[in-house]
Amino acid sequence: MKNMWWLNISSDIKDLYSLLKQVFSPKSAPFVPLLSKNRSTPIKDADKIRERWIEHFADLFFNQSTVDENVISGLPQLDILHHMDKLPSLIEVVSAMGRIKAGRAPVCISIELLQHGGMHVANALHTLIKKSWLGSPVSQDWINGRLVTLYKGN
Repeated sequence: MKNMWWLNISSDIKDLYSLLKQVFSPKSAPFVPLLSKNRSTPIKDADKIRERWIEHFADLFFNQSTVDENVISGLPQLDILHHMDKLPSLIEVVSAMGRIKAGRAPVCISIELLQHGGMHVANALHTLIKKSWLGSPVSQDWINGRLVTLYKGN
């Protein structure tokens, strides 16, 4: 008799727990509603939301723009700076390396290496700049970013 009573109570408690969970548990939607194009009604259907995003980006990227040629021709023209086309020299690279302040160096290169590396680092950096400037492919090691851990004696 006691066993039957406990079985009835346990099934009632399980039902009560499942009902409480349905009522009070947090509701999570698989998607967020989106406003229609005229911003009047929210769209809740997943397919219609996707269609609305397609429509939005189509309007954004494939919109025909009209430009008045008179406005463009009326813009003042600046002088062409032909000296900017020249390849940086080794002296300019060394000068730039000396002017870098603490906390301003590139993330992957320490400032100490740039300041105290001497002409070896300057030559390597100048070679890399020349390859980049002329459009030559950069070494795969630089692309992969191979790092070597240095033992500091601690």
